[in-house]
Amino acid sequence: MDYVYKLTKKLPIFHEKSQKMQYKKSDENSLKYRKEGNELFIRKKDNFKALQLYTKSIAYAENNGENLSIAYANRSAEKLLHRQQKAKSLESSQKIYSYHDSIPTIKNKNPLIDAASDSVEIGKNEKWGRYVMATKDIKPGDIICVEKPYAQEVAVTSKYLHCHECLELCYNMIPCENCTEVLYCSENCREQANKTYHKYECILFQLGLREQRLFLRVALNGMSEYKNMKVDLMNDEGGIYRSGRYKEIYELLTHKTDRAPYYVFQDTLEAVVFYHYLKNFTDILKETDIDNKEQVLKELLLHHTLSMHCNATCIEKPKQIDFGQTDVSFNTTSKVQRQYELQIHYHFTCECEACVKDWPTGEYLRAGKHIPKSFMEKMLKLYKQEIIDKSTVDKLLNDAFDIASSMKGLPIPSRNYNYINGIICDLFIFQGNRLLDF
Repeated sequence: MDYVYKLTKKLPIFHEKSQKMQYKKSDENSLKYRKEGNELFIRKKDNFKALQLYTKSIAYAENNGENLSIAYANRSAEKLLHRQQKAKSLESSQKIYSYHDSIPTIKNKNPLIDAASDSVEIGKNEKWGRYVMATKDIKPGDIICVEKPYAQEVAVTSKYLHCHECLELCYNMIPCENCTEVLYCSENCREQANKTYHKYECILFQLGLREQRLFLRVALNGMSEYKNMKVDLMNDEGGIYRSGRYKEIYELLTHKTDRAPYYVFQDTLEAVVFYHYLKNFTDILKETDIDNKEQVLKELLLHHTLSMHCNATCIEKPKQIDFGQTDVSFNTTSKVQRQYELQIHYHFTCECEACVKDWPTGEYLRAGKHIPKSFMEKMLKLYKQEIIDKSTVDKLLNDAFDIASSMKGLPIPSRNYNYINGIICDLFIFQGNRLLDF
């Protein structure tokens, strides 16, 4: 870090961003987005996009000004009209819809992994590092882990739909009082964020450092928990894994000695830039009570920048596996490409059955047993619906499981078997947020 900082500190990025607040509150921009929302709402009848633009207008509006009040009023009027229309459309059915299902619970708790079931265990060795392995057959839809993320960020596409603290789907979000980049579902969430990571990242967002939020939030949380983490590292606790504890996050591999120097330098420069602006534009060093705080901040920024690029979550079933375990699958990617991607990004050679036996990609698999036409017609109808009925999804899931079960037993999965498993994934996604039901 020190070497790269000294080498690059004269670059424009260390000076140009400090000269202008690129993403501060602006009534001019707020008015622009509100007018765009009006255009969509009145002329194009696109309520969903109009709602997001009104929320964007709220995010950009200067505090306690007229534009903020009008943006709130526009959003409220749009939502009231839409709810009246929806109430009429649902009058005949009288069905109750919710944005998402309740958070599931773990039935058979794992004594060594506080957020997981007893169907998995954690292993660690020199070859694989730390990994998760199944202890029994796991069926699609089985709940194996329920945990709150240590740190999170909202996808750009959901920026004006989900709370940036708790991730709850929300159509009445309130903005950060200083930057334009984050919104919350309640005062409680806004207060919690401002007590922790956001009081430091906020000024960085206003300066234009809006990317790579996740590693930054992990590092900022790590600064406040650094003392406890040092104690936890000395206490083994019999191998217990606590998913909400910083120690487990800190122990994620960085592969800094395995990666090409170019990529390590690139990540180090990114960490240096954030260190520079945190040190010079926030009070993090004044408010942190640890020894060698500047060095610790550098260490955590670099550590988490590196670790974010080479950690994946996977579940292994001993001796048998149906699909690739990360975001590369034998169904769509050749063995050569899979092995290359996994080696470059995660620094290991995959030994799943598809790789060891060099299965062909999906287009070259035999078609296998036919998927019933009646089932596919129901799926096509579901894909076109705005409001998703949970009972319909549950029935289709049961049918899909039966179809998939009837296709098992072949040495190599068939093309239709892969396809029905993809449909099962879609059906589980349908059980998530109903974004159009507002």
